[in-house]
Amino acid sequence: MEAFVTKVIENPNSFTLKTLLCVLKVYSSFNYNLKHRRQQFLDVISHALDSYLSRMNGSELLTAAYRFCLLNHFPSALLEQLLQTSVLEQIVEQNIHKGWESMVQMLDICLRLDRPPLPQPLSVPTFVLGNPPPRSQPVNPQLSQTLQSLLVGQTNTELQEMVVVENFYVLDGVLTKPPSNHTCVPETSSSTEEQRSPAESTQRIAVIYAPKSNFCYGTSNPRGLLAVKLRHLKILGFTPVLVTEQDLQSESEEDRTNLLRRLIFPEHTSETQPKMEQLDA
Repeated sequence: MEAFVTKVIENPNSFTLKTLLCVLKVYSSFNYNLKHRRQQFLDVISHALDSYLSRMNGSELLTAAYRFCLLNHFPSALLEQLLQTSVLEQIVEQNIHKGWESMVQMLDICLRLDRPPLPQPLSVPTFVLGNPPPRSQPVNPQLSQTLQSLLVGQTNTELQEMVVVENFYVLDGVLTKPPSNHTCVPETSSSTEEQRSPAESTQRIAVIYAPKSNFCYGTSNPRGLLAVKLRHLKILGFTPVLVTEQDLQSESEEDRTNLLRRLIFPEHTSETQPKMEQLDA
């Protein structure tokens, strides 16, 4: 994939529209790490696509914008073309392909949360978004049981399960706890801590169950959609924690609980480690 990046950068005009869209699909799906050439690669692809804008239909415009959004890149000319009322009406009326609604919703949330520096503010009109039904997915029973076991004795930590954020992302669990450096502040104090909002003065940990298909094969590198989810959760003030299939494979609930404790509360692990070493000695 690295060699192909070089080929694209050196001769972008040799690629057809179909090939450029395919390139975007591959690199966004795998969340490929372009390292120091990331911006150059994306700018070159954007510029190459600009020459096709007047000939691109609604489906092609939406597909390209969606793929760029996954890569946290927002070409203004492409977005302005896509977000014209006539183009959006065509997309809605023709029901261009399966899944277009999810692509439009992703574009909307990326524009709202990533806040790209565009020449003019852009947003997705409500008539395209419609009223999507609340997202839901089945509870993972093992994860649910382990999270509840983890919180035994944690009186200052609250657990909410299957939380929907921004009417788009489903979180298997949200743990809310006071910040580790939280101290009581007198009522008469005018400190910064006192002036913080409830969301700012608490720590929110988003627990996400991620099956193997969410990662690039044989690695811990999250694929496109999961990578965007993590990016947006951080923007929203969450600390995301991924729990994989392998993490829940232990037959012992105690082992699963200890593993999740290390993932979710690493500060507790570091505090208890010296004590355990003393006991072993």
